[in-house]
Amino acid sequence: MKILELFILLLCINAAFLFPGCEKESIDTMDGEEESKKTRQPDTDILLSRIYTGNNLFQEFIYGNNKKLIKVNYYYADTVSSYETFEYNDEARVIRKVYSYGSYETYEYNESGRFIKLSEYYEENILYKTTEYEYNAEGLIEKGIVSYGNVDKRHIYYTYDSVGNVLTRTEGPDNDPSFYMSYSEYEYDDKNNPRYNWGLPTDIVQYNNPVRFYNENFLSCMMPPNYEYNYEYNQDGYPVTEIRKMVNTEYIDTLYYEYLK
Repeated sequence: MKILELFILLLCINAAFLFPGCEKESIDTMDGEEESKKTRQPDTDILLSRIYTGNNLFQEFIYGNNKKLIKVNYYYADTVSSYETFEYNDEARVIRKVYSYGSYETYEYNESGRFIKLSEYYEENILYKTTEYEYNAEGLIEKGIVSYGNVDKRHIYYTYDSVGNVLTRTEGPDNDPSFYMSYSEYEYDDKNNPRYNWGLPTDIVQYNNPVRFYNENFLSCMMPPNYEYNYEYNQDGYPVTEIRKMVNTEYIDTLYYEYLK
């Protein structure tokens, strides 16, 4: 698998789907009624440095003096093909993420520091959409309200496992979670996810590493990006090798993780 193809496949996982879908079949997951607790706080002494595909550098992570992630470089053929940069406020919280192709995101927090709003822009001052988050009594995101200008509102619902990992994310055009435009489901190992140590604002909280990713969307008549993952770990319980398989295809890739010493 060429690196460019891998890069495109990885981007597909996070793609936003903007058109109506279909009725979702019932899939057994935990309903989030168990009390969820964080398994750990971010450990800034264990930070990802690089990820390789075979012998080829795929991603590089750059940190500031305070060990905060400030840039991610994506490589193709040993050259930076794209990148993301992060800006922080005085409380060391991310307030802006900028993509090399010009679009960017901004993040807002309440007085206690809880992430409450994501705004996405095509380019400077051209707003694409906003998502505002509501939390449950356990401090987990319960609902997202998505707005595309003043015309369209959509709702996102989440379920969690007992430690606070997101199990399912369902996005639809109204308050009925059974009708969806995109649906994602995750399964996890019981080891440490190095990406959690960045402390970035996200609605997909993953303290542990996903071992399965299942996705449905309005293009589900085509091949959705469904993956299975296997890992090898270091003595601290962090992955050093990831074997990624796209379900029902011959696509298999091996990623190698390096950490800051």
